[in-house]
Amino acid sequence: MVVIIDSFRDEFVELQKRLEVFLNLEIGDKILKGEDGFLDKDPPSNFQFLRRWWYGESREKTLEYLDTLFQDFFKFLDKILAFIRTHMFSQVIEKLSVDVCNYITKIMEGLHKLKQTYYNDTKIVCKVDACILTMIDFKDETSTFRIQKYKKTIVRCNSFNQIAPDSLSI
Repeated sequence: MVVIIDSFRDEFVELQKRLEVFLNLEIGDKILKGEDGFLDKDPPSNFQFLRRWWYGESREKTLEYLDTLFQDFFKFLDKILAFIRTHMFSQVIEKLSVDVCNYITKIMEGLHKLKQTYYNDTKIVCKVDACILTMIDFKDETSTFRIQKYKKTIVRCNSFNQIAPDSLSI
């Protein structure tokens, strides 16, 4: 089980590298594929449209990048949820899920800014909204597992507290 969780952590590190562009996006920044194969931000300038044209970037390519990248990320999230559903919610997987949820919160800010940049392109806005909603669903489901785990712990503790000392006979 530890090997599986380690592979999840390694996969998460790789995905963080690929999603890093969303940590620092500002309104007006667009995304393009860099020479290293990772997405980079393209800050607004007078020549942004020329630079994007020169490198063959477009809104359609942006949509493709979002689709490919987040499909991979959502497959990863699905693997974590499947693992949690079929195994106990241990401290190790809980730590990983908390780390993933915190990272999701960080990249959501960049996605909102990207959505504001492309406010007039309904395809990109809808794609970003779908990504955000899927990530919120993951956060909700993992928090539900954490709450259920702690409720079980509290019930076990409380079951001993409900016995009155006078009712015990030796």
